[in-house]
Amino acid sequence: MWLALLVACGGPETDSAVLDPNDTDAVGSAFGDLSGRYALKLVYAAEVQDPGPFTDNWEGQQLTSWFLADVALDGASLGWTETLCGLSSTAVFGTETTYPPAFVLANPVRARAGTVSSDVTGASVAVGPFTDVIGAALDAPEDALPTSGDDARVTDDDADGHPGVTVIVDQSILGTGEVYVAQRAITALAGTVVSSTRLEGLVTWSREKVVYGASAGWLEAGAVERVDPAPERSFFVLQEVSPTFDCDAILAAGDALFEG
Repeated sequence: MWLALLVACGGPETDSAVLDPNDTDAVGSAFGDLSGRYALKLVYAAEVQDPGPFTDNWEGQQLTSWFLADVALDGASLGWTETLCGLSSTAVFGTETTYPPAFVLANPVRARAGTVSSDVTGASVAVGPFTDVIGAALDAPEDALPTSGDDARVTDDDADGHPGVTVIVDQSILGTGEVYVAQRAITALAGTVVSSTRLEGLVTWSREKVVYGASAGWLEAGAVERVDPAPERSFFVLQEVSPTFDCDAILAAGDALFEG
């Protein structure tokens, strides 16, 4: 099965826990300072091939990650530091992948950098591309992932005694087991400033992983995936929230937090 990474965001002080995304500015009006605390919802859409030997069917899958991010705007430069809060993937071919708390905690706080085209609503936003590697320590992020769990560059990032990081796979017929992997994800965000409290747009991405073992042999083959060809299915929403918000508040609020 496949996995992905998450992030988290933060923002400026407000009397309400979430700033109303429907209270948008007219396109072309100055949006002011975007700096503050935000919640980030990031969705990767893929198609996964049926692992059965007698079919060539593909099924859509979405992996959603939630982040806490502290955003700073300096002229045309937009950036933030992000913390992974959680992630969830939809089931495919009777198989569900889950990410233990240790997987989430294994992701460090990361810095992102991008640009804003102007200082008015409707301005375009571009962030990345950025490369994240988990489960291996490489000299450069573009270096090939180690192919063996015995390679000294493979790291036990979630400190569970297994190489790489561990994900849980639950198959409706075969049962539940663990898979130990390293992964590289390359991500870029392109969108617009919808209002002074909200940015949204599309995500382009690619991902590769290496399996270093599993708790059962049937898990070691993994699954073949490809990016969903419909670009609108991979998207992000960056929504300003109260400065008191943390990851627990973002996860508790769920999708309602990002409704526009």
